[in-house]
Amino acid sequence: MILTASDRIHAPRDFVFARATEFDRLARAAAGRGAEVAAPEHDGAQVRYALRYPFRDELWPVVLMLEGATPPEGLQIALEARVATAQGAVRFSELSAEVTQVDLRAELRPVNMQGRLLIGSLHMLRARVQARLDRDLAALARGAEALWAEARA
Repeated sequence: MILTASDRIHAPRDFVFARATEFDRLARAAAGRGAEVAAPEHDGAQVRYALRYPFRDELWPVVLMLEGATPPEGLQIALEARVATAQGAVRFSELSAEVTQVDLRAELRPVNMQGRLLIGSLHMLRARVQARLDRDLAALARGAEALWAEARA
């Protein structure tokens, strides 16, 4: 299953990339949503985060990996869970000096039968999943714009 989302952020690309790579802030945001986040492990250029994320009334273990970064153009991310894996990319395109286009693409793949059932359910609820992804990316974009406004003030 492939998920995509995009949004425009009224802030310079370098600033947006810097905010997107503030992993401590992202870890606090995940913790605010109920996740348990362990300290990051650094393995060369790769950074790994071990999470336990609430889903279906239990905490599911997830490993989130930053596989690569090409500042300020984008990030390559991978995720491993007990039922599925995901490969993702976040691209930052400079539309003008003050506007950045953010494009997100993620491909989910099942690991086992439980993963097939989960991804099958997501296919059936694709419109709802897409709406939530769009809403969450828009919230992150508005947050980056607010930080840019504060930085300029």
